[in-house]
Amino acid sequence: MPVMSYDTWMRRTRRGLTKPRSSELRVVDAALKSFTERPDSQTLGALKLAVKNWTDSKDDPLRSIRNSDGAVADLLRQLGEEDKASAQHQTAKSNIQRMNRPAGLLGEIAGGAGKLAAGQLGADYSGMLLKLETDPNFDNVRYEGFAGEKLQKARLGYADAMLGAQKATMGMRAALMGVATGRGAGSPELERYTSWFGIASKAAMEDMLQKAETMLLAMKTRPVTFVLRETITNHYINGVDPLGPTVDDVVGPGVYGYVWNAGNHTGSGMRVVINQRFLTKPDRYEGPAATIYHELTHKVLGTTDKDSAGALVYGIPGCKALARTNPADARQLADCWSYYAISFLKTI
Repeated sequence: MPVMSYDTWMRRTRRGLTKPRSSELRVVDAALKSFTERPDSQTLGALKLAVKNWTDSKDDPLRSIRNSDGAVADLLRQLGEEDKASAQHQTAKSNIQRMNRPAGLLGEIAGGAGKLAAGQLGADYSGMLLKLETDPNFDNVRYEGFAGEKLQKARLGYADAMLGAQKATMGMRAALMGVATGRGAGSPELERYTSWFGIASKAAMEDMLQKAETMLLAMKTRPVTFVLRETITNHYINGVDPLGPTVDDVVGPGVYGYVWNAGNHTGSGMRVVINQRFLTKPDRYEGPAATIYHELTHKVLGTTDKDSAGALVYGIPGCKALARTNPADARQLADCWSYYAISFLKTI
């Protein structure tokens, strides 16, 4: 079955200026354009990966506004991915059916928002609301509960992480170009790559470059909120019912940061809980910058903190050892990504 053209896809999924396309969807657009212009196994593989990343970012891709006329369903069917989308659709329908929303809940929410906007909430309520600060340099980034020196350190951390993300993308592109042309052996770019991700095929490096570009785009455009918490409480689902009771697990001050992650990011914004240690580590690169990049790779790329045997891997020695012994695992490890990015900012 032929795959629809880029022009057809864009026409069928365009929903006007008030419905901007997400970063994941723009990657699908670019991949489909490449496949339309040069249909081969490489561009097809890149397209399938882009579509997978986009559908994984949705609870139910078939309920997306991009599928209003069936364009998403048609593309998934043409790529042979309709079974997975159908399963996601049925799961989402089941979850919605099990929701027990109190009568008038939406009215209560709207009424409360109106009172808040009008300044009608009493001190007992308004005092519970943490102030949100928008980053003056990145209008997609906000900080909740930060003030003074802590706010300044957090802002500097994001600026450093962004610079690392930019340099990581450029460095990975240079390493790949060297491999592709056969002139990259012994180059600083390739040595840096192999130090953190191990020896890889050209195809694996192409996939890594695409991920680095996705990270950079997400950091530039996706809404991110950093939340300061001295003690982090994880809320785990008890059993298989996502709407059932939860089990709380308090994480102490030894943790740098935490994000909710189930192998991929869901939703339009990203929320990162930050602990005090994030701000107190003397090294600005291995503290705030590395933590920010590490946590966001969990959200954007679905990275893990464990190797394939289930062992936690953190720190420079552990990452370099994993890159030597199991490059495939290193390419999925958040700390390997983090150290690769900040290695452009300091010698590690």
